[in-house]
Amino acid sequence: MDLNLSLSTAASSLGRSGDRALIRLPSGPWAGRLIACFLSSPTELVVRWSDPPYRDWTEPIVIANDVSDDAFGVLRLDNNDLVVAYSQTTTGALCTRRLPLVDGAWTVNPVVIVYDQLTNINPSLASTPDGRIWIAWTRLVVPQQEIRLKSTLDPDVEWGSGSTDAGFSPGIADSFVSSRLIRTTTNTYLVTAAQDTQISVQSVPHGSTTWSDGATIATGTGFSTELAVARSATNRLSVVWGRSGIWWREFDGDSWSTAEEIGPASASRPLVTYVDSSPVVIWQETWQGEQRWLRYRVKLGAEWSEPAPLDPRSQQLASVILFHQASGQAVDRTVEAADPASGNVSHPQSAALLSGSGDRIYLGQDLPFRIAYLLLSTPGSGGSIRTSYWDGSIWRLFTPVSGDLALSDVETTVRFWDTNNAIPQDWQKTAVSATVRYWIRLEVNSPFSQAPIGSRLSSIGAMTSYAVGVDS
Repeated sequence: MDLNLSLSTAASSLGRSGDRALIRLPSGPWAGRLIACFLSSPTELVVRWSDPPYRDWTEPIVIANDVSDDAFGVLRLDNNDLVVAYSQTTTGALCTRRLPLVDGAWTVNPVVIVYDQLTNINPSLASTPDGRIWIAWTRLVVPQQEIRLKSTLDPDVEWGSGSTDAGFSPGIADSFVSSRLIRTTTNTYLVTAAQDTQISVQSVPHGSTTWSDGATIATGTGFSTELAVARSATNRLSVVWGRSGIWWREFDGDSWSTAEEIGPASASRPLVTYVDSSPVVIWQETWQGEQRWLRYRVKLGAEWSEPAPLDPRSQQLASVILFHQASGQAVDRTVEAADPASGNVSHPQSAALLSGSGDRIYLGQDLPFRIAYLLLSTPGSGGSIRTSYWDGSIWRLFTPVSGDLALSDVETTVRFWDTNNAIPQDWQKTAVSATVRYWIRLEVNSPFSQAPIGSRLSSIGAMTSYAVGVDS
């Protein structure tokens, strides 16, 4: 499934990677339903949902239109109501709204101010079996930040003793801090990151409001405040964080596993979930300093799988072939297209990617793909290009949804189709230079006066944030 839910103008449309912006209902009449909360603009937070097979989504329902363009928190209660927490854009106050589920649809209740002093960011929520809801957030107390906690038994009334009540301090303060709350069958856990000191975990038993002193699971400096947690069906707790790479530890209810570094220094925005009983860690990784793609590893028994692209359509190109019409010569430039060196993707006859009429670039993958990224050391001018794919009989011409390709910019992301679902069903594999793949053919229609020279080509699209749907 690949759908375009919104053309958001927000910088942080899905909050942070560890936020629960995408939730799947695990049981009940609407089991399997996906709920997506996102910023449709820098100030407007909305919700949409869809039932399997997820082809049709509801129209957006506005939760609030005074939301800071930053992280927000979403919680599913046991009765499938939602509670959403956010920072108010003009005041910095911490706010919540409950979204009751009525006849299969969510409605929006009035705002409740959790805390209206100073500036408050990065909320996280968790509930307990007895109906208590906890909220953790970062309060800005210049020159530091600190973690605060409050709770309520009715999010439609008030939190703690009211909006001026700063709640409980778990003792976490630093230049930058962040927190995540998560519930198991016996406890609510607070996981915190303090940039220059530690990653720590504290807990409170269900039915109590007294938090433990907790445990430190990593010490040092240079911790990222990008933090994520997940719980398995058997109540194992995974924590991932960034510190010159992506790190992971797991709590089995009695003890913590050894910390393991599983992502490179170029990785950021980690997220963790469980598939069956196996932890899966996902992160955003910079490729060749230019692009960002999603990678993941899964732990099977005692070993982690090798890092792999989360979307196999969005990665380095499996093949790049350049064809020079005048000489009839084809050359393979797959290695050069993935190399960081500048200006090394060219044909020896023209010293360019393309030049004269009939010159072609073939971009190949083992799966149909919808995006190509082209980085040029020398942009072209004066020429035109036509785009086609092999339909089993002919090279079928089409216009990419992003428009005709001119290769006149240093950096271009070509959207052949808006979504994977829109990729033509008749696109078939064929052989180019004896290599069978799904190919996109870019052919010069009118010659270039200034021929383009390539530096990097891939099928990795532009991405700024992401969320993974989990049973919550």
